[in-house]
Amino acid sequence: MVNRWFFLFFIFIVYSEPALCKLRVSGLFADNMVLQRDEPIFVRGTATPGDKVSVAFHLSSASCKVNENGCWQVRLPAEKAGGPYLLTVWTEEDTLSFKNVLVGDVWFASGQSNMEHPVEGWEWLPNSSIYRSEEELVDSDYPEIRLFTVPKYPASTEVEEVPVKEWKMPEPESLRGFSSTAWFFAKALYKKLQVPVGIINCSWAGTLIKAWESKEVLNAFKDSLNFKGTPLIPERDKVVEALQVNQQRRCQISIPRKGQVWEIGLLPTVAWTPFDLKEKTASSEVLWLKKEIDIPERYAKESLFLSLGLLNRQSIIYFNGREIGKYLYPEPAIALVPKFCIYPGKNELLVRLAQPFGPPSVKGDKSLFSISTRNMGFQADLSEGWSMTVQDSIPKPEAEYQNYPGALFNGMVHPCLEYNLKGIIWYQGENDVWKPELYAEMFKSLILDWRRKWKKKDLPFLYVQISLLPEIDPEAGEPPYQLFREKQHVALPNTGMVYSLDIGDPYDVHPRNKKVVGERLAEQALQIIYEKSK
Repeated sequence: MVNRWFFLFFIFIVYSEPALCKLRVSGLFADNMVLQRDEPIFVRGTATPGDKVSVAFHLSSASCKVNENGCWQVRLPAEKAGGPYLLTVWTEEDTLSFKNVLVGDVWFASGQSNMEHPVEGWEWLPNSSIYRSEEELVDSDYPEIRLFTVPKYPASTEVEEVPVKEWKMPEPESLRGFSSTAWFFAKALYKKLQVPVGIINCSWAGTLIKAWESKEVLNAFKDSLNFKGTPLIPERDKVVEALQVNQQRRCQISIPRKGQVWEIGLLPTVAWTPFDLKEKTASSEVLWLKKEIDIPERYAKESLFLSLGLLNRQSIIYFNGREIGKYLYPEPAIALVPKFCIYPGKNELLVRLAQPFGPPSVKGDKSLFSISTRNMGFQADLSEGWSMTVQDSIPKPEAEYQNYPGALFNGMVHPCLEYNLKGIIWYQGENDVWKPELYAEMFKSLILDWRRKWKKKDLPFLYVQISLLPEIDPEAGEPPYQLFREKQHVALPNTGMVYSLDIGDPYDVHPRNKKVVGERLAEQALQIIYEKSK
């Protein structure tokens, strides 16, 4: 019996004491951070109950006693913009130091793909970089701008801490995967104000507004959403692993293997089956379509114009083994066939039809499928006579949880609530376009709720109007895009909407001119919050 109690006491000491004794600072505190200017600075954390914790920053210091729950908090006086400074936290046993700390304005950037859209684009979405990305990466020497990315994590319950706390300096490497909208906003703001700017990027592509709402808001809309609580989500490690698997899967769908076109060309006839372009279902996320085209010799010495209706996203067209067109979204597939690709007689038209988020398809009436010379002296109908094969073994996707109601508020927003902000920028809505009335109510509730959570009733909230969206299904009717854009307007103080219709693309949900979006957000901030003209 004595040995048993000794063993239990030993286990308690080994596993409990470090957690009790270790000095820790909560929130987003790390080297290179930006603290909000002109407001009291709160520093919180945990340590051994009863210990004295001291904090020193710039010309001020404060101390407090750790309470019985192991928590502590000190308040430092407001600071003007400046730095870099050193922030030091210590007890008799431990010392933590945060270097290169600036005081300026901190902005929280949130939303879905248009806010997440990295400067260099997504790995799984070829040709998705912003306009002039390489030039913009070179123009990155702004040491008074700091970047923080909240790790992606949907959670069933409210999470207190982010797992990785890393404020980065802007440089080409750190900007490649950072939110382009947030970066251009920060740069434009800094150029005008000449004060440090910190950007917290908390975004996730393809997410619904319900994922960003707290449980209080979700309960208010429980009937409309059929909300019964956020479903159980696995631990962080399993979620991260699933995200990585799905990322690799999307790359496999979007990007053909090296030499695959040559492999397809060697397939025997039996590997191909007849294919009707009007077919709405597919057995794989990737299909290969083939058609032979007979071109008379007299027309084989000039370029031809090819039209293939509306191809699904990530589609690629090959003519006699040469790539001649690539399409990111359902858009008119019109391509020029260079004369050096054309042979007299038999020619092979090959299409890699891919869709990372569902079955691929081809759309459009019969008249849209043709090949012709400029003067229409030669024209051939391409609406029939196609063959299909499946040569890509695509693994099944892992479960995803980012659109569970409240999951992203719990896992990504909640850990940031104790960090003081100047304001919020928001770019989201594409995934909610079918429910404009409900979205309008939920969006207003999100703004009011986040203000309560950050304990600032007039916290600035700037947002971007959704751009021209691609037609999802011409045969199913046009989604209520215009109505949705109208419903985005929010009649609340310290809010502002940035228009984007003039810089969008009717076939691309992601306007690539993110520099204009970011600069317009900065203009809104200057006019509404900073009370300055352009």
